[in-house]
Amino acid sequence: MSPIPAIAAIAVVLLFSNCCWSAAQLTAKDQPPVWDVTTLCNIPNEPGQKGTCSDPDDCPAYAAINDPASLSSVGRLSFLKAIQCNVSASTSAPGSAVGGGGGICCPRSGRYKSPTLNENLPRRTRTKSTMVHSRFGDDEMCGFQSYVAKIRGGDIANIDEFPWMAMLLYEMKDSNSVVHGCGGVLISRDFVITAAHCVTGREYDSKGPLKYVRLREYNVYDDPDCVIEQDLRDCSEEKVDAAPLRIQVHPDYDSNSRNKYHDIALIQIERSPEFSDFLRPICLPEPELENGATEGNKLSVSGWGRTDICRVLSF
Repeated sequence: MSPIPAIAAIAVVLLFSNCCWSAAQLTAKDQPPVWDVTTLCNIPNEPGQKGTCSDPDDCPAYAAINDPASLSSVGRLSFLKAIQCNVSASTSAPGSAVGGGGGICCPRSGRYKSPTLNENLPRRTRTKSTMVHSRFGDDEMCGFQSYVAKIRGGDIANIDEFPWMAMLLYEMKDSNSVVHGCGGVLISRDFVITAAHCVTGREYDSKGPLKYVRLREYNVYDDPDCVIEQDLRDCSEEKVDAAPLRIQVHPDYDSNSRNKYHDIALIQIERSPEFSDFLRPICLPEPELENGATEGNKLSVSGWGRTDICRVLSF
């Protein structure tokens, strides 16, 4: 498989190449919340007290605990995940406004009583998957997510929801520090696909040279990353910083053009570790999708937001 056809085939996945958002920004509203019994939800550590599934901007209690500095706490991060809810579930049965959907379970008392989860729990045991799914004959299971329930609206992603995500790290010219500047996706053990503007042109020059491509990243504050789910401590494997060996930009990309057509590139990296629930390539499109997405296709944008936690927006 030549590099350029592979580049042209999956341009749609590059929508997240430099994602930076917060759940509040994605779901901004001007009206106060409506306390509707059909949107009642449960808040951890508050038995018998129902909250209301609300827009994050409409919940001062959420703003008070959604502090990036506190996200190094596994208990706090897990609590924030646990209060995510489906803000569109207004027609569901009482108490059913759970799961992802752009909302958070807001306490009607005005504050969360104990906004953290117990971290002293046994670690979840994971079994290795061996299924093969690749039309190119690679010994890998592309596109498989061990966690199938998706979340919506800029919420925090599950720890194993996007195992193909890659974080591009740049060495700043003025300080020699290494910073995150773009994203990409793993398409094999040796290649990552990203946006061309992330590896060439004025924007790239302002960042500094590409230093590493980081795999198995979820929360930049922890290594390994962990979350609390179903009374178990679920932890990923350690992060991997792979050195870039070669960069190939689409030959028709012009960094000085206004339209930025062909904004796509391949990065060859040091061979990645063995695949697992936390490291797996995304699939290249099947033949019927190689001409692009069509009406009715569901797309997801994922990336590291302002809180440095992997988030997802689906549309």
